[in-house]
Amino acid sequence: MSARKALGKGIAALIPEFPASGGDKILSLALDEVLSSPWQPRRQMDPEKITELAHSIQESGVIQPITVRRTPAGFELVAGERRWRAAREAGLTHVPAIVREVTDAESLMLSLIENIQRNDLNPLEEAQGYARIAEEFHLSQEEIAQKMGKDRATVANFLRLLKLPEEVRKEIQKGTLSAGHGRSLLALEGAPAQREIARLIISRGFSVRATEELIHRLKTGKKKIAGPLTPLEAQIRHVVEELKRKLRVRVEIKSRGKKGKLVIHFSSEEELARVVDQILT
Repeated sequence: MSARKALGKGIAALIPEFPASGGDKILSLALDEVLSSPWQPRRQMDPEKITELAHSIQESGVIQPITVRRTPAGFELVAGERRWRAAREAGLTHVPAIVREVTDAESLMLSLIENIQRNDLNPLEEAQGYARIAEEFHLSQEEIAQKMGKDRATVANFLRLLKLPEEVRKEIQKGTLSAGHGRSLLALEGAPAQREIARLIISRGFSVRATEELIHRLKTGKKKIAGPLTPLEAQIRHVVEELKRKLRVRVEIKSRGKKGKLVIHFSSEEELARVVDQILT
């Protein structure tokens, strides 16, 4: 059966809820009988979260069964790898499971869906998952989006992150840069510029909005790249951001040497009254 035809079954229907409905039968499988899935898109699993889940399993058992499929080598995980690992850590010998007949393509899709729904994937892992689907099963971005219940632009934006240099991709994977930062960096031409601005974003703690403004200025020749913030500059930036958050208006601190001024912008008498009231109360 072709991957495209198999995927037409409806991926969401293959992930069981507990208790199982209809003709689904829950089996008790020995943990040693279950093999990890080669289609698992997740590269990193937080040991602390696995331990927390293991403690929960020790108290309440495995509430939702894992989903497996039969292969020549044995039962292979389709969904529920965290539960499977935590059950082993909790000292269990068996785990409740539902056996489904799924293709390689469906197995990869199901693993992606499960992790995305639980927000368990970092942006790079999600992007790599979509790329693997496209490569292994020859699906277009539009087809992947339909199967995953997303719009094509979302899938395309994740895939674009894979064009970034390795150093930047690692920072996104670690969480020091967001997917939004990564997409902004793609507006710069060449890996050296992308790496340099990525380092600047991290050292200065730029938001995605600030990154977009910086890159726009760089591309239009309006701004030179500056070095890392001094401790005083970092403190001033923090104060400005806190005032903006509290007052909900544009705030500036302009300093010259040891002197300077605080500028609070307002657009109406009502906004001025609100800001003054917040400052005085």
